[in-house]
Parts: sequence; structure tokens; C-alpha cells
Amino acid sequence: MYPDAFEKARALYAALGESSVISAFDEGFERDGYRGAMLRAAELMAGRADSVYTPAFDIARLYLNAGRNREALEWLKRGVEERSPDTPYIIHSLWDPIRGDPQFQEILRGVNLLK
Repeated sequence: MYPDAFEKARALYAALGESSVISAFDEGFERDGYRGAMLRAAELMAGRADSVYTPAFDIARLYLNAGRNREALEWLKRGVEERSPDTPYIIHSLWDPIRGDPQFQEILRGVNLLK
């Protein structure tokens, strides 16, 4: 699954013209495989988020795929605070790795997706 997911992520950012993200994917993948690729891309995008608009949910998804749940939650909160149009989709199974986390539950309650 990881090679296919890596290629799809890489293709998405290539279609967006994100050559720096592609380079980050490649560097991270060469060094540490799939999770390394996701982490390197997340760090790149997070580092430039204050100067270049970068959707917080994109960064959260990359951190989640890298297995960095704490960082994923931080960026997920930021996305909700920014009123991201992706907010209703946090019920998707993609977020299952952090679904049981109390911070995730708090985010769900904050957007009225959990009582």
C-alpha cells in the first residue's frame, strides 16, 4: 500500500506544481521510506505556512501519514480555527489513528460532530 500511496501523493503535488514538495518527498523517501517522505513534506509545508498559504489540513494529513499524531492534531486544530472547508470531513476514516485521542474528541465536539 505504501508505494502506491507515495506515488499518488507525489502525483498530486506534481499536478499542483509543487516541485519543492516533490523534492522533499524524494529526499524523505530515500532516507526513511514512506513515513520519512510524509514527514519531510509536512515539515517543509509547515515551515513555509506563515509566508505562503498552505492548507493546515494538508499539513495535518501529511503528519498523520508520517505517524506524527501530536503534530497532526496541532495542524488539525489550526485548520478548524481557520474554518477550513475540509472540517466536516474529519469524520472520515483517514483520521482513525487519532480518533481515540482526547484532543481529537475535543475538536469533534468543537465543530458539533460529537456530543
